[in-house]
Amino acid sequence: PSGPGTGPATGWPRLAITSAVAEQARRLTAQLDRYLRRRPGRTSVAVYDRVTGLRYRYRERTPYRLADVAEIDILLALLLRGQERVHGLTPHERRLATRMIRFGDDRAAQRLYTAVGGRTGLSRTLRRLGIERTTPGPGRHWKHTRSVATDQLRVLDLLTSPSGPVSDRNRAFAAALLAF
Repeated sequence: PSGPGTGPATGWPRLAITSAVAEQARRLTAQLDRYLRRRPGRTSVAVYDRVTGLRYRYRERTPYRLADVAEIDILLALLLRGQERVHGLTPHERRLATRMIRFGDDRAAQRLYTAVGGRTGLSRTLRRLGIERTTPGPGRHWKHTRSVATDQLRVLDLLTSPSGPVSDRNRAFAAALLAF
C-alpha cells in the first residue's frame, strides 16, 4: 500500500498519511491477499481519489503487457503532439483516434503509434510526464507495451485532469471518445 503522491517529479501532491488511513490500507491489502490467494493469475491495483488525493497501490512490482490499453497512452501522446502545432490535430488524426478508441481499430492505432514517433516518441513523451515504468513496444508492436498500474492511472489522470497538460478542447475530445 501507499499513500502520498510521489511529489514534484510526477506533479502529484504529497499528503500526510494518518494512522487511520494507513490502517485502512493495511486491511484492504490483507483482504485482497486472502481473496486472491485461491485465484489463478496475477493482479495489481492502483486507485487515486482526485477529491481527497488519497492513493492506494497493490502488487505493482511487475509490469503487465498492455495490449489494447496502450491505445490510451498513444492518445495522450497524440493530443500533446497536436497541441504543439498551430492548427492542432488534423481531421485525419481525429478520425484515426476515433477509430482507435471507439472501435479498437488496430491499424488506426498502428498509424498513430508511428505518428507519435513509435517506441522512441511515446517513451520520450511518457518520461517527460513522469511516467517512468512504462516501456512502449518495439517497432510496430505497440500492443507489446508494458506498464504498471500506477503509470496507467497517471496516464488517465493527465488525460482527464483540468490541471493537466491536455488542453480543454483535447480533453473534451478524449472524454467524448472514452464515454461510450
